[in-house]
Amino acid sequence: MIKRLNSFLENKDLKINYVDVGARDDISELLKKIQVNLNVYGFETDPNENELLNKKFPNRKYYEYGLWSSKKNLELFVTNDPSSSSLYKPNISENSNYKDSFHDNRKIIKQLKVNVVKMDDLIKISPDFIKIDTQGSEYEIIRGAIKILENNCPLISLETWTRDVYKGSPTFEKIIPILTDLGYEILDMELCAAEKHKTKHVVQSKQTVSGYEIVFGRKNLEMIGDNDIKLKYILLLDLFGYRDLALFLNEKYLNNSDLESYILENGKLINNLSVLIKKSFRIFQQRIIGEPFFKISD
Repeated sequence: MIKRLNSFLENKDLKINYVDVGARDDISELLKKIQVNLNVYGFETDPNENELLNKKFPNRKYYEYGLWSSKKNLELFVTNDPSSSSLYKPNISENSNYKDSFHDNRKIIKQLKVNVVKMDDLIKISPDFIKIDTQGSEYEIIRGAIKILENNCPLISLETWTRDVYKGSPTFEKIIPILTDLGYEILDMELCAAEKHKTKHVVQSKQTVSGYEIVFGRKNLEMIGDNDIKLKYILLLDLFGYRDLALFLNEKYLNNSDLESYILENGKLINNLSVLIKKSFRIFQQRIIGEPFFKISD
């Protein structure tokens, strides 16, 4: 399926514009598979990490700024676990209620002055996919990207907290309404962080939810004039598994027969793979443990 996507993009002479906000380490394994057709625009507030990224990936663009709702100079709180660093101060009193590793990872080791800007003032391309993972700054980043989000239809994946892990940082209750007001809807919402409370007793217990990864998509494409932007959005929906939505939007806004055939063929490949996995599992059951405990329907 990845090869087919790369071929489709190359035949149409299209590149996916990926904005990676909180760009520490590298892009995801899935995106690496299409990186020949990917323009990466990364933002990493930690200056040392930003320098490493630019040296390691010279074909990508990593900006020496953090993103915010306005241009200013802010304090970056660098923590024991660098990936837990934030423009908001870790909430010691809140985090100390949970297991030691959660608290220890967010202990401040130094503070740096960093420059932050609005995405609207810096990004001149039309982003197709935006990932935001910034340990609390998501709301302010969105406020600084209103024009971009109004005039384009990027798929958005962001991680957000459900509680005050960082002092004063807006949680998911504020993030969902601002994106909804901009014409986006939740496509998926998955647990990405959960912790156990600290207690002197050792007990079997569920963890308490502390963070979600939420995927947002543009609900209405009528205001998007460029059909290539719509096409790339629909391709990304298909790539991430929202195949019925991809077909629906193509039928409503593009009626592109090449795109329709591409999506339907991907669906067949996925269905065939699913059947193959079920049959392989059934054979495994019969050979290893005899008759299956339950039947898996085709």
